[in-house]
Amino acid sequence: MIYFFLSHSQDSNIICLHFNRNTHDDYDGIFVYDPSKEENAVIIEDVTSKNNLRSGMTLRDSDITVKDSDSSHNDEYGITITGEVEDYPTMVKFDGAVTCHYNGDYGIELRPGQGRGIPDFAKINVKGVLNTSHNFNIGLDIAVNSEMVFTVEDGGSFISCQNDSGINNGESATFTFVDESTDGYTCEDNVGTPLPVCVPCPTCT
Repeated sequence: MIYFFLSHSQDSNIICLHFNRNTHDDYDGIFVYDPSKEENAVIIEDVTSKNNLRSGMTLRDSDITVKDSDSSHNDEYGITITGEVEDYPTMVKFDGAVTCHYNGDYGIELRPGQGRGIPDFAKINVKGVLNTSHNFNIGLDIAVNSEMVFTVEDGGSFISCQNDSGINNGESATFTFVDESTDGYTCEDNVGTPLPVCVPCPTCT
């Protein structure tokens, strides 16, 4: 497992970690957590994280960019995004081509933090192509007590096809979907409310 426990630098409030690494066979392939509540930044680029016992990546607290990476074939989740406090929400941007396929439960799990008060907050932006298709259960699962904003930026796209459910907001979390692109969401068999307006999935994905 690659574990980043971040604190701020004496010279700068920005820490940039840019790495190219394959991970596998751990509990979480990559775990990013920032308890300092500083303006840290993490870039995860060209990473393959698979065959892990829980998540390929667990992302919490930091200003994180995931770019051109694959988090597939994990026992439970492709990527877990854990919310944080309102004045320092977890922020994750997906750039380039990011895939979460063939995971044992969810492609992406959005969940509240543990051991603290609720609700929890996160902001997710899709600048490139985020594909959460072909998972055993759900493409994008949203936990209860989550207050999150999920934005597909202009030119970006979110795809969630050929799962049991494309997007599951069955707990009716306080969740906002924003589509700055043209037909930025492609998904099917969604559950709950609110949900984005989705373009139907093609016959083959």
